[in-house]
Amino acid sequence: MSKKIQSYELLHRGPDLDDDEYPEKDVASKANNESINKTDAPFASPKSTLVSTSNETPNVPLNPKIWSLIVGLVLHLIPAVTTLGIIQLSVFNVYWFDNDAESNEIPVRGIKISLTELTNLLQFVAKIHEILMVGSLSAMVIHRVRRRLLGTHGLPFGMLTAGYSVGSAEYLFTRAFRSGFNRKFWSLSVLIFAFTLLASTLGPASAIALQPSLDWWPMKHPFGDEKLPILLDRTRAQWWPLEITKEHTRLRNGTNIDNPEDSCYSIRARTFTECPISGWESLGAWTTANSNDAIAANVSMEDSLSSAQRVIKSRLTDRIGENPGVAITTSVSHTLTTLMGTFWAQVASRDYAVNDVVRPRLELPQDQQTFQPLVQVQCVPYVIDAIYASRDARNASIKTNTGINTFSTRNASEWPVPDWVYDLEYKPPNKLFADGAGGLSSSRSKAVNLTWLEFPSNDNFNLSLAAIVTTPTLISDAEDSPVRQTAMLHFCSIDARWIGSLPSYDPTENTAISHNITDPLLFQKSEGSDDAKYKADVANWGVSPALKLSTQWADALNIPGEVENATAPLFNWLLTPYIQLVSTNDTLDDADIKNGTEVTYLFSPGVNRVENETSVTEFDSQTKATSENIATILGLQLTDALARILLTDIQNGEILTKHVNATHATMAWIGGIAGFDFGGNELNVTLDSIKTDVKTELTFQIQRYGHGYGFRTATTAFGVGILLTHTLLVIIYIVYALYDFFYVSRWTSSAWGDIGSLAALLINSEPTPELQNTCAGIDSKETWRKRVRIRETADGHLGVVVGDDWMTHLPVRTGVEYGTLDMGGKNAGTQRKRPGLRRGSV
Repeated sequence: MSKKIQSYELLHRGPDLDDDEYPEKDVASKANNESINKTDAPFASPKSTLVSTSNETPNVPLNPKIWSLIVGLVLHLIPAVTTLGIIQLSVFNVYWFDNDAESNEIPVRGIKISLTELTNLLQFVAKIHEILMVGSLSAMVIHRVRRRLLGTHGLPFGMLTAGYSVGSAEYLFTRAFRSGFNRKFWSLSVLIFAFTLLASTLGPASAIALQPSLDWWPMKHPFGDEKLPILLDRTRAQWWPLEITKEHTRLRNGTNIDNPEDSCYSIRARTFTECPISGWESLGAWTTANSNDAIAANVSMEDSLSSAQRVIKSRLTDRIGENPGVAITTSVSHTLTTLMGTFWAQVASRDYAVNDVVRPRLELPQDQQTFQPLVQVQCVPYVIDAIYASRDARNASIKTNTGINTFSTRNASEWPVPDWVYDLEYKPPNKLFADGAGGLSSSRSKAVNLTWLEFPSNDNFNLSLAAIVTTPTLISDAEDSPVRQTAMLHFCSIDARWIGSLPSYDPTENTAISHNITDPLLFQKSEGSDDAKYKADVANWGVSPALKLSTQWADALNIPGEVENATAPLFNWLLTPYIQLVSTNDTLDDADIKNGTEVTYLFSPGVNRVENETSVTEFDSQTKATSENIATILGLQLTDALARILLTDIQNGEILTKHVNATHATMAWIGGIAGFDFGGNELNVTLDSIKTDVKTELTFQIQRYGHGYGFRTATTAFGVGILLTHTLLVIIYIVYALYDFFYVSRWTSSAWGDIGSLAALLINSEPTPELQNTCAGIDSKETWRKRVRIRETADGHLGVVVGDDWMTHLPVRTGVEYGTLDMGGKNAGTQRKRPGLRRGSV
């Protein structure tokens, strides 16, 4: 062995070679006692006599039979059909399982797996789905590449492997891909670019579509075959009246009510949930807390017949010029609170499917619209001495509603100062006195006053009600003069309306009834709004005209009540925590406190805003803050009172619990204990009597919190859109492939569908000077642009032809077997003629 040969052996094969590192002789070679010289094998000439060891047989690249096409199309249909199945989950809002916050296990039948394990499993399925879809896109591109290679124009050399690069973003930045940027191949370049981008999004899209969403989902048949309607003898128009009078305080004749028409004006009114003043204790607790610290105006009100609660929420707008802000207050109706709370208590006491739900939520269907009060209050402060300046003319007018949203572009109207204000003498009792408990008390509750006024009619608009609230203040007539007691008059305009409400009750998580109005400031007056905008707001929120509130009805909010061993109007007691005692010499320490000590009163909001802890230091800021406090308290009280309208009627509603037969049903009182009325049994009634007596039916629906499928988020819609894009491409491709097979080419092909098959074709192709100096890399973009084609390069053999040599070769023929190499005069391998196919000849 020469030195040159030895060095090659050591470098490329190593010093010791096993027999299995050399090709074995095939059966024919052994029969002829042929052998291979191991030393000379590496330098065997291409023209040497070689013996094939391949087990391959010739194949037909262009098949005229449709079955081959059908098999190929089925591979595209599998991911497309899978996509349609995944999308159906969202289309039909398929619910999977409840979310149990206390357990990570999925409460379903069969094998128990954790939520984490399920998520991992779905990600695995999504990955398989992605692989199938990317493979489908790749096959579509390979189809186009194949037709180009077999066609007249060929294909740029750089795009030869484009079909195998679908999904590879790196390929889009190569010179090989840019080789297709010319007039003849722009459509294929765009196709490859689009398919690569699509392929990169199919994985996330499939994962998004397969991952169930944690949300609220409708429950089917939560009460079995029954709907459990609530039956009421009031029409919807009566339920939400536009004019509120004393009649709306009348209680139903019943147990422990001697004078139902006046009970809400008696000393016992606070004990009747149906009375406007019923929430006074909760409001008083809030004013006491707010006078000491800045807390949000959120007041919880409990229901007397169930464990449900509602929250009154009030917020202040920014100040409008020199005027204080507007207090905007709302709360879900107490009638709905009672209905939802008692209905759920009835359901929980019975054997219904909904009781197996981990977290159910009760709500009304959207076609059963309900309302809740929206109250706007704006108060403007005036020192009483300024009013006295107009005592002779008695022509002062007040503009107090510049910030109130009237849901129109009409200007706010002024209202005249009542005559009695000019004659008002503010002289509250100003001495400490001994109380019944042996201590000293003051008359703080008599230092404030509330007077309701009918808001004067105006051609522009008519607000619901007006009020004048008197609070104590201290002023000085000159810079060096002592302060003296006087009063601040707060002229308050009140706009009350009904707005559309979507209440819901989540009894296992929160006893408070939720609703769709998360922030009352949604309804604040906006600058520059036109009539179209206001009309849109009215339509979107179901805003009613301004309610007309009678002063007789409002008087039920200011009835006398005994607190701290003293009797005063109950509204006064709400303001008392804000009143500070100041002695006549500006100090009040323990040495000054004794029976008969003279004091003055100062209403001190303590904070600049109800929710802002900035201290009040200026008189002007203090007066505005006081007016805002007054507006907030009035808003809370009026909203609570309006929320109780017709509560006395609602509490006497019935639930139709079961249809006994075609003519009879059973009913239970809505406020019954454990599903029974006061009589201890359900009532058996006829369906005809229900149709006659019942004026309103309410039916609740159940939502359950858990994992399900649906178009709840934009990401889900995006993911489904990506998946449908692939499905649409599959449909287009199938139509195109069938049309091409039957009307154009009349053949189909799966040849060179993978990179290995293409590599075999390239290896068995003749070397070409067109690709000189490229075996270690390609630097010239012109090389990538050279046209390549697949042609019949020998009898029964195909090869890749580069450049213009393709014109000297025949095109690939339909139904012909190819694959035989010229082995130097010997045909290695067995050429088998398949039934119905022809051997090609050059």
